[in-house]
Amino acid sequence: HCYHLTVEQMAGLDTTVFIARDNGLAVGCGALKRHDEAIGEVKRMYTRPSHRGQKIGAEIVGRVEALARQEG
Repeated sequence: HCYHLTVEQMAGLDTTVFIARDNGLAVGCGALKRHDEAIGEVKRMYTRPSHRGQKIGAEIVGRVEALARQEG
């Protein structure tokens, strides 16, 4: 199954969206969706094809994981 987030869901208090930028251009994104106090999910991972291979996705996942750990 593939579960997508709507724009409204992405704007919710239970979701944090990370955007990677290169000179102002959005080149990657990812999100942390909290389901409850103990469960979170990585959502909406994407890197522009022109910027792939630069570890942008890994950096975003690292930040998502760090936030999840910080919040418990």
